Amino acid sequence: MALLNRVRKGEKRGEKTGAAAVPGALPDLRAVWLIALDLGPPMRKILVVYKRSAFELYSESPDPTVRAFLEKGGAEVERMERSHHIQKDAHARVLAALARTDFEVTAVSRGEFRSAEGADLVVTVGGDGTFLRASHGVRDQPVVGVNTDPDASVGFFCTATAVNIASVLDHLEGLPRTTLHRLEVSIDGTSVGALALNDVLYAHSNPAAVTRYRVAVNGTDRYRRSSGFLVATAAGSTGWMYQEGGRVMPIADPRIQYVSRSVRGERPRFAKRIVLTSLTLEAQLFLDGIATVERIALGSTVTVQGGTPLTVVGDLETRRRALE
Repeated sequence: MALLNRVRKGEKRGEKTGAAAVPGALPDLRAVWLIALDLGPPMRKILVVYKRSAFELYSESPDPTVRAFLEKGGAEVERMERSHHIQKDAHARVLAALARTDFEVTAVSRGEFRSAEGADLVVTVGGDGTFLRASHGVRDQPVVGVNTDPDASVGFFCTATAVNIASVLDHLEGLPRTTLHRLEVSIDGTSVGALALNDVLYAHSNPAAVTRYRVAVNGTDRYRRSSGFLVATAAGSTGWMYQEGGRVMPIADPRIQYVSRSVRGERPRFAKRIVLTSLTLEAQLFLDGIATVERIALGSTVTVQGGTPLTVVGDLETRRRALE
């Protein structure tokens, strides 16, 4: 992670940080964030976690089949390229907005991001996938999500866009905040570090194989065979858990919802703490999809319970109702 941008008040700010100087011909999304400004001592620190487009990543791939796919062109490649340019423009707008603030800004791609330690505020630039990945390395910092392509992505967690991010930053202290409960996961007593914002899935590494395990929850201890075991937060109750027949929970509900997947007649239930014993030879643990993946050894125990909440800038409960 490198310090890419220090922005402060100064007489020459307009010469270096005006919006017109930013959106020029930039080769890729990473280049947007490789603009260094240094105008004085820092006041507050912002960490920007940004998404690199699929088109950009594919273009850098050494795989000949990927290169052949791009060279062949077609509707899908054209769609990816259009999305890339939309995102590049959004990244430039966000950078221009940050350049007009009194923040010290550090930017890192979501693939390279590990921790938000030392930051006062985290700004994610992408969509919900970028927000989720960033949330795994955030502890007590508030997070602002910027949706770079709102026409193509719902971006539920993203309460800002490239159009209004300047206003959001200007009125940051007066905006509402939402507390999202997260899941803390430990394997054999050792925390995995990342905190899941949406859900945790324990399953066989082969999605078509049977997953075997024991679950100790709410005073019961049962042997189960299914397509996996899913645990979700209130924030995640409208996603994967909902597809499994789960109940949509109020956004501030601290309970966790769980279900054995693909079991006839199975109903999701609620708990505060779950202990699972792995009885599957090739098991894996997935936190928020593929954001964090852990291999689980045969006989290992996985404990899931409430973890440190996440503070999001914006009113997500109202936003959820508007999207229903």
